[in-house]
Amino acid sequence: MATTPVRQNISISGIKSPRTPTSGATVASSRVEDIIYSCIELHRKWKNAVEKGTQLCNAIANSKFSNLHSEGKVPYPENVILYCKNMRILITVFEDALLNAETCLTRIKSLESSFEASAVIGQTWNFQKIVSVLETIVASYKIECYTRNHISENIGHTMSTEQLKLYVRGWNNMMDMERDRELQIQMMMYEFRFSG
Repeated sequence: MATTPVRQNISISGIKSPRTPTSGATVASSRVEDIIYSCIELHRKWKNAVEKGTQLCNAIANSKFSNLHSEGKVPYPENVILYCKNMRILITVFEDALLNAETCLTRIKSLESSFEASAVIGQTWNFQKIVSVLETIVASYKIECYTRNHISENIGHTMSTEQLKLYVRGWNNMMDMERDRELQIQMMMYEFRFSG
């Protein structure tokens, strides 16, 4: 009996890893899936920032309401200043998510030459459908980021309850845009079989 194992003469060149893609379209499809997954993760971060912003916006409103109705009016109470600073930090989260979503869109578009026009990616979508959905999502992020930025810059300076209510409602009621985007994210998750 030999002390070293006996090696069999099997050609290694014929063996391929099951994870190694065999065609350019397969590699591009896996890249598309990775990009879609990162877009879904960006959306989760976006939603968390919206929730935190809603809490901050309501806290600013409560502080300003009580301050506007008190006798010793202080235009900028300390807690409002802190809330406004935190809101500005949240805006950087929105801007970062928008920038990353635009990068994802650019990366997806760079893969266009890897697919035929009718090639199905995911379960039923073709390449143009994916690009169209991502463009819609990025456009909604841009509008929402602009609006939320405007609110965060001005809510701390309000001196009337009507204007304060307008800003709070503006922050809290961007529902149509959020619902449409949420539906598109859910459709992408279904298309690429990502769990929520």
